[in-house]
Amino acid sequence: MNVWPNRRQTRPKGELIWIQPPIQDEIPTTPEQTGSFNGNGFPFYGPHLLTGVDKLHDEGLIGTGIKVGIIDSGVDYNHPALGGCFGPGCKIAGGYDFAGDNPNMTVPGILSLRPVLTSDADPLDCEGHGTHTAGILAADARHANASQPFVGVAPGVTIMAYKVGVCSENILLDAVVAAMARAVEDKVDIVSMSIGEPEGWPEDSLTIMANRLVDQGIFVSLSTGNEGQAGLFDANSPASGRNILAVAEIDNIVIPEWYAITSDGQQVVKFLNRAC
Repeated sequence: MNVWPNRRQTRPKGELIWIQPPIQDEIPTTPEQTGSFNGNGFPFYGPHLLTGVDKLHDEGLIGTGIKVGIIDSGVDYNHPALGGCFGPGCKIAGGYDFAGDNPNMTVPGILSLRPVLTSDADPLDCEGHGTHTAGILAADARHANASQPFVGVAPGVTIMAYKVGVCSENILLDAVVAAMARAVEDKVDIVSMSIGEPEGWPEDSLTIMANRLVDQGIFVSLSTGNEGQAGLFDANSPASGRNILAVAEIDNIVIPEWYAITSDGQQVVKFLNRAC
């Protein structure tokens, strides 16, 4: 019998530390692309062009029929780009709240520092990160009266939202384990989870659980951290598991050049998209 501590994680707030490298070359994006739609009705979007997602969209591959479990802070299913509804037939078709919404609800005495988990069937996001993740994956604002139309990588997927963090950004590991088990029960095809600790060892409880999801035939995509400045070996667990897609952030050295154009195709502004 194995026993692990039930640790509390606090999702780190990003502290921007940026050293701008010298720009050797400028790679232009043509005015005909930026701010317009391609022939299949998808807006041109720089990161999708850089990663080849636009080619999948051109082939009609948008995730239709795939069920994705997002284990995070929940999802704001009321957002029009995410379908505007919750339940069967909606983009956010189901899920569960394993954490509750009250960060101040605690057990008195020795457990006074530990939030009480209050579960319910409503995974509405009250922190924001899970909605951000769901948008990258599956947003579709082509028909939502958006000032800037956009789509996610796979706007055709169905999402199961599993809320494991209270509104204070605290995340308890027992809630994450419960959500991973629920994803198996709900027969998801993919689990996406942007949760982890910078330790890298594969023996912790979340990594073992992630390995078991893979053994069940589920594709597991996990964040390996935002601490690249700490070195190559400071990766996160549970992204250190077997046959898991570990995803990290990168900083581009080449900065794309973008254009703003009028409806009749006239270029009016040209600028570099720099981090600042």
